[in-house]
Amino acid sequence: MLSPALRQEVAGTLHRFQAVTSVWTPVRFLSATSSNGTTLALQPDGSIQAGGARPEKDTYVIEVEAEGEAGVGAVTGVRLELLPHSSLPHQGPGRQDNGNLHLSEFKVLAAVDGAPGPAHPWPIRHATADFNQDGWTIQHALDGQEKTAW
Repeated sequence: MLSPALRQEVAGTLHRFQAVTSVWTPVRFLSATSSNGTTLALQPDGSIQAGGARPEKDTYVIEVEAEGEAGVGAVTGVRLELLPHSSLPHQGPGRQDNGNLHLSEFKVLAAVDGAPGPAHPWPIRHATADFNQDGWTIQHALDGQEKTAW
């Protein structure tokens, strides 16, 4: 393991991995709708703020456009950011009285602009979160069960 040749090979591999960086490109929102009366408003900073009705359960459908020459084919990841805001209870990010929220399912559907037929499920192979509450992990938002949540 300590041979000069192996050490050089490992150093080269590490250098290549360090040179690769992720570039997150904000999407362009086309529409945002709620199935249960929540108002979803596009903000000047490019985020979407929920307001109005606070139903116990709701479904949001957010349609976006993957911009650029490669379009949806260039998408390799999705980042969902839940942001605090002064208008939310306890500054959020949730709208419940304690500032919390539960996300029961997160799904991505993809379609090529102008292509016939409906959008197709886009599999999420790996998910991480910067915070998981005990018993409420990010994997619960991807398990296909509405009774579990992150």
